[in-house]
Amino acid sequence: MKPRLGDRAGAIASLSSGSNVSQVYWLGDLNYRITDRDAKEVKDFIDEGNFDVVLQYDQLNQQHKLRNVFVGYREGNISFRPTYKYDPGTDNWDSR
Repeated sequence: MKPRLGDRAGAIASLSSGSNVSQVYWLGDLNYRITDRDAKEVKDFIDEGNFDVVLQYDQLNQQHKLRNVFVGYREGNISFRPTYKYDPGTDNWDSR
């Protein structure tokens, strides 16, 4: 997990140390994963709309709760399917 945290901690610290910034945009693949669950089980939860269950096992959410990343950031409710796992050129969701 530590390599994924990288230099983000320093970047966030510089923004929160008296900076007059009202919005910050993070772009890119942060490379966090869903842990401790079988891929089929995760897909079933998503197909059923049980996003809260899946988010409990999301590494980024876990690290956020531990205050290792995005301290002070409040994310809105996630009520949509993941947008990154479609088979290329199709509407089929992650057939692998």
